[in-house]
Amino acid sequence: MARGIIARGVGKYGIDVNYFIAMRNHLHILVVPQKARQMKRFMNFVNSNVAKEAGRLHGWREKFWGRRYRLVPITDGSVPGELATSGPPDW
Repeated sequence: MARGIIARGVGKYGIDVNYFIAMRNHLHILVVPQKARQMKRFMNFVNSNVAKEAGRLHGWREKFWGRRYRLVPITDGSVPGELATSGPPDW
């Protein structure tokens, strides 16, 4: 589910996704936006659509995410741990 939503967001906002992993209760996405505004809109799109779809699939009506997403900029070119050896996702 998250993969399809992220792929739609990539097409809609022109963001490059280098890596993502969907865990049971959260997402990690390594992206390269051209502008800060793109990042904000992309993450809003992804978070809201994942919440809507999960709610629809499971009949949930309450709050989905425990807290707001946290942006961690990687500005020096270094990539944490195992992400350095992973290739980009094959959409």
